[in-house]
Amino acid sequence: MKPDTNDAVALFNWVVDGLEAATETGDGAFRHFALATNGLDGAPAVRTVVLRSVEEDLSALTVFTDGRTEKIREINADSHASAMFYDPDAQVQVRVTGRATIVSEGPEVDAAWDATPLPSRKSYMTIAAPATALASPSSGLPDGLDGRVPTEAESVAGRAHFTLIRLAPTRVEIVVLDRDGNRGLSATRNDTGVWQFLWRVP
Repeated sequence: MKPDTNDAVALFNWVVDGLEAATETGDGAFRHFALATNGLDGAPAVRTVVLRSVEEDLSALTVFTDGRTEKIREINADSHASAMFYDPDAQVQVRVTGRATIVSEGPEVDAAWDATPLPSRKSYMTIAAPATALASPSSGLPDGLDGRVPTEAESVAGRAHFTLIRLAPTRVEIVVLDRDGNRGLSATRNDTGVWQFLWRVP
């Protein structure tokens, strides 16, 4: 369904509702998105990630990752990051910029790990770090884990690598494509945490 493109608050809330729905249903156009960081070589680094949670008033977006990935080192070196979402049915692009933080320990991480299904925990159980060079095709998992779900005891090996990335948005750029006329809206969080809106040429 197309959002109201003549009301800034309604358009912004439509985006927030879509982000929240993606985490609640495990589906939706905003479930998977592109997360960009500044690469260690100076070039932009972009990858597809899964949106796991949205905090109240869009104060943070959370994704899960393996703590050994390159993006962790990139964020440690420069916390600036951006995200790009796209709803092909509504033809709405959402670009979020802000600062990313890494959380690898504590109650929040423990709760997220406990809620992660066993099949999904396999993503954090590779012997070597993601992107490690291989002599031949391989999942990188320990012997015997390909083709089956790990046991609870086996999955514990992945907990040490399970990491959260929290992106705290400071700016949201929304573009709505429409044959009758595109719309562009910029939302910026001020020093008191309130979102301020400005219409822009799309």
